[in-house]
Amino acid sequence: MNYPSEINQVTPINGEISFFPPSGTTLFEMGNDGAGNYYGLYWQIGREDQEPIVVWMNHEEFTLEPVQTNLNEFLNNYDNESSELTSYPSLKDEQYFLSCFQRGKVKSRKDKNEAVRLFKLASDLFPEFSDSWFWLFKLTEEENIEHKINYAIRTICSNWTFGLPNKQAVDFIVQSRTNGITYDDPIFNIISSSSNTSELLNLKVDAVEFYEIATQYKLKGDFVNYLLMLQNYSYFSNLSRSEFDSERWKNELTEAIERHFPNRKYS
Repeated sequence: MNYPSEINQVTPINGEISFFPPSGTTLFEMGNDGAGNYYGLYWQIGREDQEPIVVWMNHEEFTLEPVQTNLNEFLNNYDNESSELTSYPSLKDEQYFLSCFQRGKVKSRKDKNEAVRLFKLASDLFPEFSDSWFWLFKLTEEENIEHKINYAIRTICSNWTFGLPNKQAVDFIVQSRTNGITYDDPIFNIISSSSNTSELLNLKVDAVEFYEIATQYKLKGDFVNYLLMLQNYSYFSNLSRSEFDSERWKNELTEAIERHFPNRKYS
């Protein structure tokens, strides 16, 4: 990952591997509120050569909120006196996933085809954002069962720091399996209606299942989804307070990045 040329204007903060914020995040000093919340940069997994988006990290809710398309736009729209952003990306910007997503929600009321186009564009630009996939899942008829299952899976195989997957996607997968439908994907084949339900995340799975899903993606050679689910496993375990070996996880995550995503390091 290459820092943007403007990085020295915001004073980056060196962090350690942790369940939050996820790998690929660099926080910076400009705009921090003194209560542990920071702006930062985020690079998507497997897209480390692309320009990072700017996010707002809420340490109490353990979330990353996208706020600007890049660091230059952030600096152009940040007011030092008020310590606030004065402008956000245009909803007409079809190069920014969140603009496409927000317009898609508006269009979904009257123009389903245009909404689907915008949600697909949003998911192409930023596939780690769960809500784009969920709306594709929601707008897909059950007659198109393979597409609907795929969108449900992608809703779950996302970066949960940008928003937890909708429980409807989990329920749909469980029900599809109950109805005898088969689909070749670790999430579809492993997720179950578990008795060890997390009240916090309200998903019918436990931490062990998420680790198994990550492992199966690794065995399939799907290293993007492997890393995503390995991070979600840690995120889920920490937030739901499941039993979790943090050192073992850190070692596996570090090895995964070094072996499969060597560019996921700062330069």
